[in-house]
Amino acid sequence: MKKVLGVVFVFAVLICVTPNLNAKESPNFAISINPFATLIPLILGGIGVEGSLEFAISPSIGIFIPVEYLSLSSWGWTYSYVSFGAEGRYYFAYFDLEKTDFKFGDSRALSGLWGGAGVNLQFWTIGTWRDTVITIPIKAGYKFVFGEKSGFFLEPYLGFKIGFGFSNWTGASYNRPSYSGFIYGVGLGYAF
Repeated sequence: MKKVLGVVFVFAVLICVTPNLNAKESPNFAISINPFATLIPLILGGIGVEGSLEFAISPSIGIFIPVEYLSLSSWGWTYSYVSFGAEGRYYFAYFDLEKTDFKFGDSRALSGLWGGAGVNLQFWTIGTWRDTVITIPIKAGYKFVFGEKSGFFLEPYLGFKIGFGFSNWTGASYNRPSYSGFIYGVGLGYAF
């Protein structure tokens, strides 16, 4: 519970501090949550939260920092999960509402069609089982910013990830086989 409150506190402080960073015309900072990461665990009787920060480092490149927490009990076991990482995103097109067409090559960081990849660390606890997983996500999505220069946004994405696990169970350590799978989600947030 302390970890969840810590994540909520960090995001609350960032929301209060970041409006002063909006000195440029285009967004250079974004903060978001994934509502599915909260709703699905809640329906299953658990607690979950996923949030992210994103910074523009050039007119077409952003650095995305995701953080996730999950705690769920079922079948007599308690599952907990903490994840964080860094991903690079390249924004290569956006939809021009005035001309109703896509603008390729004239990118706007933190707005429009993007593709990217990165590395995330996951720390799982299932009973006495401890698992550290390094994942490599490859994703693509579109950030719909509802404002001329900045504002609220909706960001659906799809992707694929591969993970490599290192496990520890009752004193025995071993490398777990890698796993892979499709990933999806939606970000709701605000771009400054």
